[in-house]
Amino acid sequence: MTIGDDPDTVRTLASGYSIIADAGDDGDEIPRRFALMQNFPNPFNPTTTIGFSVPFEQHITIAILNLLGQRVTTLVYGVRSGGVSWAEWDGRDFNGKNAPSGLYLYRFRAGAFSLTRKLVLSG
Repeated sequence: MTIGDDPDTVRTLASGYSIIADAGDDGDEIPRRFALMQNFPNPFNPTTTIGFSVPFEQHITIAILNLLGQRVTTLVYGVRSGGVSWAEWDGRDFNGKNAPSGLYLYRFRAGAFSLTRKLVLSG
């Protein structure tokens, strides 16, 4: 993990992702912009982790979609305070059934910000 000395602190996480952040009054770092990280591991079975950041309190949604754009499940739905967070998907759908192996999308929405990435559930 590396931390710079300038106002824009770049922290490299163990997974290799960088987040530009400001240090808060209590020393915690608050991201300066919305971000959605690539899930890891990818491909995965049985679980994967998705990192995301929000610069201020905001209602967010992280949904897993199939390639037709149909919602498979929702990982996060609600208000989150500013910071970096993680969500985990266990490869199950809304009904608790194992999703079939294949390519999926995960979509992060926070206000007007939206970003979608791909992930692979291996069999």
